[in-house]
Amino acid sequence: MTVCQAFKTVVAGALLAGAMQQPCQATDYRTDRLAAIAGKLGMAASIDTVAAPVFKTCALAVETEHDRVSHIGISLFSEAQRQAFGTTVCRFLERYLLELALPLHPDRSCEEQLAIDGVIVTPAVIEPRLSAATLQKVVGLCADTTVSIHVVTTEGRGYTMSFLRRGEALCRISFPIDYNLLMGVDMDERERRLPQELTMHGTRLLSATVPFAMPDPQQLRKAWNDNYYTLEGGHYLVGALTADSYYEKDDGGQLRPIFRPQLPVESLANLLLTGIIDGDYTLSVRLRKYGFKTDTLLTTPAAWLAFCRQEGCKPYFGLIAMSGKEAECELVMHCPDKGFNHVMRLKVPLSLIAHRKGVIEARLNAYVTASRIRNLFEETKQ
Repeated sequence: MTVCQAFKTVVAGALLAGAMQQPCQATDYRTDRLAAIAGKLGMAASIDTVAAPVFKTCALAVETEHDRVSHIGISLFSEAQRQAFGTTVCRFLERYLLELALPLHPDRSCEEQLAIDGVIVTPAVIEPRLSAATLQKVVGLCADTTVSIHVVTTEGRGYTMSFLRRGEALCRISFPIDYNLLMGVDMDERERRLPQELTMHGTRLLSATVPFAMPDPQQLRKAWNDNYYTLEGGHYLVGALTADSYYEKDDGGQLRPIFRPQLPVESLANLLLTGIIDGDYTLSVRLRKYGFKTDTLLTTPAAWLAFCRQEGCKPYFGLIAMSGKEAECELVMHCPDKGFNHVMRLKVPLSLIAHRKGVIEARLNAYVTASRIRNLFEETKQ
């Protein structure tokens, strides 16, 4: 049995075990918060099958991904607005408005909930509970063609959505770029769900072919010799942590990604950043959790990359140290829209390059906030 076959067996066993432990549900939800919202609406078992769900005369936006409900909220934004403002911002405001209107936390007033979450609305919300009239006013504001809507970010720390008419501000909503707030999860849930999400995405990836998207030659920069090209992807935090990938021409003059023992750094960057290197690679990940707990995940570099890209991350690679037999690397998956980073420290046997198979040991700090990532880099140096 190859490593890849073993990975498939482990994944299948994990899915079977999960199915045996969990009671069957008519409707599955991406987060506990979405399940709670559907329960409050009285549609926990059917919200994804209702043709036109409504709350207090307002249409609801309900979205599903991979047979799970991934979004529930007051329908505020058109598809064109979602493209312009970003799915993360639009989904959050739709869901958050519904949470306030239900209310999801009946023991808190709107003012108290806004203060807890760091959400600032101007003019201030003075209603203890959002009325149907207020909901309709917000819906109408988003649909009003005489109103222009602008979204800006403040140094990566927060979003502000402004509603303007002829240059006059009608309303402003500001909120932090915080993964827990934007996605409606807490620390325990995100750590609990990460292995499940990765397992589900890994099985989909293993059953599909990964397209080999060769870059446009015009985008490549020729470097120190006639057969060495770099596709520059920028850097993050430090100059040595880059999204660059590397290419060379074969005997027929066709471009191919570099993957050979003579260029180990470029080869490892391509393996971890592109997902297009053929071979039998296993990524054994020790997930560091809150309270000094750990969990072990078994996946592949390609599956991890695909999972993180699905979350909206851009990958960055950096070499920390290299011995004769092993390279120590940093792999950071950066998601600016949702305000988090997956930070992975890897130990890669260099024999993996020549043999095109092997096991990579990794230590993962998941969902690290932008404010914490510099401190984490200092910790990992110790």
